[in-house]
Amino acid sequence: MYLLIKQFTLPVAIANIAAWPIALYLINRWLENFNQRIDLWVWGPVYCLLAAALAILIAWLTVGGQAFFVAREKPMNALREE
Repeated sequence: MYLLIKQFTLPVAIANIAAWPIALYLINRWLENFNQRIDLWVWGPVYCLLAAALAILIAWLTVGGQAFFVAREKPMNALREE
């Protein structure tokens, strides 16, 4: 289970780190059109970390749930299908 979670965490983390600068730049450009806006360069990394934590949590729950589902199956059913 640990190996599966570790294997799926790395690509999710790399994708998040690659997307942060692009997302912050595009959102900052979009916010320039408004008179009242927040300073995105102060709170932006916090939002990105929260989004990354949520994405990793979803990946962990998905992989863990699938591994649990497969582990509970009877081995005879898996061998019969193959």
